[in-house]
Amino acid sequence: MFRKQILENAIQTVCQDRRDKHGQIEDNFGLIADLWSTYIGASVTAVDVAMMMGMLKMARIKTGKYTQDNFVDLAGYAACGAEVAELDASKKQDETLQKLQHVKELIAERDENREEITEPDQCDTPPRKETGEKSKET
Repeated sequence: MFRKQILENAIQTVCQDRRDKHGQIEDNFGLIADLWSTYIGASVTAVDVAMMMGMLKMARIKTGKYTQDNFVDLAGYAACGAEVAELDASKKQDETLQKLQHVKELIAERDENREEITEPDQCDTPPRKETGEKSKET
């Protein structure tokens, strides 16, 4: 029953209390990632933010006095990280599908242009190779 209570508290905290105070998780973690990236001079993602905040909670659990709140927050950061990762994967998949559609359109356009050419141009005909033999004139 105790585990269920921790998870229910995390649900309440992540899905209502903090969302109302801090906005959508992907926007909030995305902004944090941008700020951290600038500060440390290395790329940080929204998923990294969730994982590092979870590590912060682990450090507090390891070095501090027991408080249930750290465990609730740790569960919450794990859930937020999973959600942000899912949104990121979905966005990347959508971008890939859009690029593939664009490539299909370019190929279809190229094929249509090829069909419009009915007669080869003289420039398209390869030059005859001379064999080195002089032709006999009659």
